[in-house]
Amino acid sequence: MESYKKLHIDDFNNFRKENKTYNDGVLELQLTSWGEFHDVVRIFGSSKDYIWRGQNKIAKLESSFDRKFTQRIDRQKELNKIFNNLKQRLEDLQKTGPLTDNEIWAIGQHYGLLTPLLDWTESPYIASYFAFYERGNGQENRVVYALNRALKLLMKGADRFVDFDLFNNNFDHRQNQRLRNQKGKFTKALEGEDIKSVVEKFWKETRKKNKYLNEIIFAEIRIPDKFQDECLRSLESMNITHGVLFPDYAGAVDICKIDLVNNKIISPRAI
Repeated sequence: MESYKKLHIDDFNNFRKENKTYNDGVLELQLTSWGEFHDVVRIFGSSKDYIWRGQNKIAKLESSFDRKFTQRIDRQKELNKIFNNLKQRLEDLQKTGPLTDNEIWAIGQHYGLLTPLLDWTESPYIASYFAFYERGNGQENRVVYALNRALKLLMKGADRFVDFDLFNNNFDHRQNQRLRNQKGKFTKALEGEDIKSVVEKFWKETRKKNKYLNEIIFAEIRIPDKFQDECLRSLESMNITHGVLFPDYAGAVDICKIDLVNNKIISPRAI
């Protein structure tokens, strides 16, 4: 059986009590500086047992499909329609070898199709870039999430979260390069539930067996918006930039859009 190392709440004793909470396997940290994020990264260390995601605001961790559609629809039926349509289009191109279902979904995700996938990365600093690269939107905090792979063991056969091995796939070189540069991973929601709520539910189940007590399955790390410039300068010194993470035409266009906003030529809402 797979075993994953999990941090303990005591690993964060150096953070003030008023800036942290822990419930049902979920740690919430309110940072007071960008420097504290470096402290968080040091605590997590080089462990690959956690994957990371950055967002410019605190929101449910749902796939693009589940943000768009509600549970009132036949979820699987609609997903099947999207999947079969994409699969047929890719086969019509006759430019790819045999693709697994997960690889087909990943191609759709790459090009902006509604899918059941959610993007993650193996790097906390790359996640922080995705939290901060866009100009402020009025939110008090940006947020970086960490998810332990042990959640797969909690599911008992319901393989709700699926990691991709990005070196054993049939994507074209452009798709591979972006995924490699971003150290990309995916989770796949089979029933469309928010990841945080799934963690809380299944942590309670394991509590009956005294498993995972005071261990961190999921972390929500909030970083004040006012540290955006400091964060991006720090990440640039690590060679974490938009051009590196998106080495393609779409990335080049995104940089131009970001420059327009940063130079205050247009409002962020205009793009």
